[in-house]
Amino acid sequence: LLIGVVVTVLASIGPALRATRVPPIAAVQEGAVLPRGRLSRISPYLAALFLAAGILLFVYALFSDLGATEALLLLAGGAILVFLGVGMLARFIVRPLAKVIGAPIEAAAGTTGHIARANATRNPARTAATAAALMIGVGLVTFVAIFAQGLMDSFTGAIDRVIQGDLILRTQNFDPFPAAAEPATASVPGVAATEFLRFPEIRAKPGGSQVLNTIDPAEAANVFNFDWRGGASDALFEQLGTDGALIETNLAKSSGLRTGDTFTVTTNRGNSGPFKVLGEYRDPVLFTGITVSDEAADRLDIPPDPSVGVVKFEPGADANAVQREVSDRIEQQFPIVEVQSNAEFKEDWESQIDQLLSLLYALLGISLIISLFGIVNALVLSIYERTREIGMLRAIGTTRRQMRAIVRYESIITAVIGGVLGIVIGVLFAWILTRGLEDQGIGFSFPVLTLIIFLVLAVLAGVLAAMLPARRAARLNPLEALHHE
Repeated sequence: LLIGVVVTVLASIGPALRATRVPPIAAVQEGAVLPRGRLSRISPYLAALFLAAGILLFVYALFSDLGATEALLLLAGGAILVFLGVGMLARFIVRPLAKVIGAPIEAAAGTTGHIARANATRNPARTAATAAALMIGVGLVTFVAIFAQGLMDSFTGAIDRVIQGDLILRTQNFDPFPAAAEPATASVPGVAATEFLRFPEIRAKPGGSQVLNTIDPAEAANVFNFDWRGGASDALFEQLGTDGALIETNLAKSSGLRTGDTFTVTTNRGNSGPFKVLGEYRDPVLFTGITVSDEAADRLDIPPDPSVGVVKFEPGADANAVQREVSDRIEQQFPIVEVQSNAEFKEDWESQIDQLLSLLYALLGISLIISLFGIVNALVLSIYERTREIGMLRAIGTTRRQMRAIVRYESIITAVIGGVLGIVIGVLFAWILTRGLEDQGIGFSFPVLTLIIFLVLAVLAGVLAAMLPARRAARLNPLEALHHE
C-alpha cells in the first residue's frame, strides 16, 4: 500500500509542475500548446546518462566480486535506469519508428492508414509514454525467454559434449540410491561400461564449499569426454589413485590452485585428507568443483550410494532391447530409480524448465494486461482531444468503419513501438547477463521464433486495446462533435 501511494505521488509531480506553467491566456486561445518544460533541453542527455549508468551497473554487478544479494540489487537498479533512459529517449525515435511500422499499414489501408500513422506521431511524448508500459512487459518476457533458452541449451549441450553413455539412472530428485544398482546394471547383456557417480558436498582448503565428483578411473575414459586444459588428457584418470584430484577451471581461478598444488578436503562427517592437483578441465555445468576416484572417496568414508548412473552400450547392441532389460531389472530391485536415455533425460529437464517458464510468463502477462489499460487511456484521451477533428472527418464522408480502423491502426503502431523497444531491451539484458555468466556455462541464445511471437502478441495487444476507444470514436455524432469546445 505504501509503495502504491508513494509511486502514484511521484508520478504526479511532473504533470503537476507542467500544469502550473499553463499561461492564463490559454483559456481564450484555441489549440493552445503547453510551454516546453525547464528540463526539456537536457532531457536527451539525462536519458543517455540513465541508460549508460544502468548498463554500467549491470556490468559491475556481473563482473565484480559482490555477494548474491548485492549483485541482484544492482541488477534491479540497472534495469530500472535502463527502462527510464529508453523511455525518455523513445519520444525522439517515435516518428521514424512509426514511419517504418506504419508503412505496410498505409500501403494496405490507404488513407485510413496514413491518418493513423500521423495521429501516432502527433504527440511523440504521449505515444512514447503509452508504449513504455508495454515495452517494460515485453522486455522482461524477452529477457526471461532468452535467458531460459541459454540455460537449457547449456545443460543439454553439456550432456551431449561430456556424457558418451546411452542411459542415465537417477531418482526423481537426484537423491542417493543403493550402490547395488551398479552390479545389477553392469551384468545386463549389451552393457559395455558403467559409471555410478557420487556428489557429496565437501569443504576444500583452499576453495571453500565445493561438490566432490567421484568416478571409476577404469571406465571414465569410455563414458566421459572431458574438455582438458593445459595439455592434460584421459591418461590422468588412471593416475588418480587415493590422493589425486582433477579440478574445474572456475575453481582453479577462484582458489588459485594449479597443477601440482596440494589442498585438503574435509567431508561433512569431519573426515579429511590431502589431495594433489593432477590437471584441469572445463565443465561448469555437470562436473563442477573437484573430481576424484571412488577409491579416494572410500578413504574419506563417503557413503557408497551413488546419485547418478551412466551406462554405455556395446557397439552394435540393440539399444531399445538393452534399455528395456536394464529398466526391467532396475524396476524390480530398485523401484525409486528411473532409467532414461540421454534424449529422455534432456526432454525431462526441458519440461521442468518449461513449467517454471509458464509460471513466469503468467506473472509477466499481468504486466502486459496492465499496459493495455495504458494504451486504452491514451487513446480515449486522444479521441476526446480530437473530437472536433473526428466530427470533421465524419462530416466529409468518413464512415464509422473507417473511423474504427484509424483508431485501431494507431493503437497497433503504438503497441508495436513498445514491443520493438521491449524486445531490444530484453535482448540487451540477456546478452549482458549471459556474458557475465559465461564461465558458468550459460551461453547466449537468440530464439527468433519466440521473439516473432512476442511481436505478434504486441500487435494483438494493440487490437484489443483499440476496441473500446475505436467504438467510441465511431459513435460520435458529427454535428455535436463539430460544436465541441
